[in-house]
Amino acid sequence: MVQEETALAWERTAGCHLNRTGAEIGTDIPGEGESSGLSVSSFAFAAAAAHGSSESLGLAAADSGLFFSRDSCRSWQRAPGPIGALPMLTVCLAPFSSAGPRALLGTTGGIAYSHDLSEWRLARLPQDGIDSISMVASPNFAEDGTLFAGTLDYGILHSLDRGSSWQARHFGLLDMRVFTTAISPLFAQDQTVLAGTPTGIFFSPNGGLAWREAAVPDEDDAVLSIAFAPDYQVDGLIAAGTEAGLLLKSLDGGHTWQYMETPCAGKSINALSFLPQRDSDPLMLLGAADRIYVSTGSGSRWHAWEAGQTVLTLASYADGAQRPFVLAGLKENGILRGQPEGASRSQQAPESNRKD
Repeated sequence: MVQEETALAWERTAGCHLNRTGAEIGTDIPGEGESSGLSVSSFAFAAAAAHGSSESLGLAAADSGLFFSRDSCRSWQRAPGPIGALPMLTVCLAPFSSAGPRALLGTTGGIAYSHDLSEWRLARLPQDGIDSISMVASPNFAEDGTLFAGTLDYGILHSLDRGSSWQARHFGLLDMRVFTTAISPLFAQDQTVLAGTPTGIFFSPNGGLAWREAAVPDEDDAVLSIAFAPDYQVDGLIAAGTEAGLLLKSLDGGHTWQYMETPCAGKSINALSFLPQRDSDPLMLLGAADRIYVSTGSGSRWHAWEAGQTVLTLASYADGAQRPFVLAGLKENGILRGQPEGASRSQQAPESNRKD
């Protein structure tokens, strides 16, 4: 197995220091100050430069409500009003105008949207009682207003009016339970959307109008996480993690997939993300049952850090104004935040964990 190390050693060798998000006295923050029983399932972030504001904005969807941050996700507060206490399944921030991004929430049985985090409106759905557990926005959302949502039992939802109304996009989708969705950084050109389901991966080459089943090595392995690499427009890399702890890659827009070396065979890969770095290759991060695995060698060398709880979600953010950072949402222990720090060394994934 990949060797476990302390947080201090992990910081020194993998080059990414993770600390629990600090709590502030008198605030309601999903970190050390509110760690007992808090499960965080989704993040969204809008850099200040992206919407003409002087403040960045982060959102966290938790089982006990919605939380927000305005200091690059270093500290968190509960959102105002009733929405702050409703169970959240997923969250999305999409660039909309100079006044700010549009925030969208997947709650039990519905989708809501807002511009200011205080006034929320319910979106029109094809039917009542749809649970959306993943949501992605078009990279060109300000122009095309396009969103996709994966649901627990209603397949894919699609919006062309910035989340105000949603329609079903099921044609060709053979599995109505969608665990994860991902959208191409080149969506305006290739119209590619991906969905991970209990039976594998489906892709749409035409903006969700029709879906095709991708060629994956094991069709009985549920796909829980999918991420496009930061250099996708150059190398075409997409990665996916499965319930069996296997790691897949595609170099042809998600049509076909092959195994990559995995550090956590037998442990579900609940979350997967790439962390861009300014002066070196991006890091690949996997979130599993009780570990965060980091690769500094395109998936060939891995380093493990004990998170202490099941990692439910990972999200990475980078803009030209600040150092890139990554967030990890834990099942019962709040939020972790990390940044690249210093040189790193990694450990070769063992032969016994590889799948050819």
